[in-house]
Amino acid sequence: MTPDTKEAQSDTKEVPEEKTVAQRLEVLERENRRLKLMGIVALVLGGAAVLWGLVQMTSKTVEARAFILRDSTGGKRAEIAVSAEGLGGLWLYDKTGKFRATFAVSPAGAPGIVFYDDAGRNRAEFALLADNSPGIALSEEGGIASVGIIVARDGLPHFRLVDKAGKVLVNVP
Repeated sequence: MTPDTKEAQSDTKEVPEEKTVAQRLEVLERENRRLKLMGIVALVLGGAAVLWGLVQMTSKTVEARAFILRDSTGGKRAEIAVSAEGLGGLWLYDKTGKFRATFAVSPAGAPGIVFYDDAGRNRAEFALLADNSPGIALSEEGGIASVGIIVARDGLPHFRLVDKAGKVLVNVP
């Protein structure tokens, strides 16, 4: 034997060929299992993403606790929300961000429209009362309802005038 053949034989004796093949086969099988598992996970996630996309495309409902409409400068101009007191409605703001008008429904179900002055005081209101009677109230700067008109459930109109001190001047009927 030549020295090269002796060296080659000693290398093969250290690691038998059948053991090398078995080890290599075991490594390949482990990698194959991992690849299969990753493929299944990728398919499931891909399928879920496709289904999620389809649900989003077909949904015609948008849900949120509040929607805020902003102008080009980022100022709040309108808000649709439910207040902490349960008043659901639309709140409108002027360009300076002051609260100016509300269209809302009370927790009891009575709708109303309210206009506020630049100091945020209620100045004019049109609403249905809890008994569904329509009413209008106009207030002076101090917030006292100076003029009130209501059509009661029985069909009778009611008219009321109040001065700045809160004294009733006219009350019909």
